[in-house]
Amino acid sequence: YKECKLMLAPLRYGAGIKGKITQSFAMGLPVVTTPIGVEGINLVDGKHCMIANNPEEFAKKTIRVYKEKNLWDTLSDNGLSIARKFSPESARASLTASISSILKPE
Repeated sequence: YKECKLMLAPLRYGAGIKGKITQSFAMGLPVVTTPIGVEGINLVDGKHCMIANNPEEFAKKTIRVYKEKNLWDTLSDNGLSIARKFSPESARASLTASISSILKPE
């Protein structure tokens, strides 16, 4: 990851949250992916990552992220904020809150 400028995830199938995408976010790498790549995560094209529907669009968006520093910075920063939502600490807090609400005496 340290030697990469961005992560490409041209996924055609999959289920749930894609670990490589959230892992890339955690490393500060912008991601270019397909609609399948963002399933299970509430991501916005151009804000959190770049989402492409076909090979031509995928190539154009990859080149944009590679060349446009402001876009790269925006995607990197917003990706890091998404990664924090999937951190062990965040998962622990969510699980603790859920268990507490179930065990709370009425």
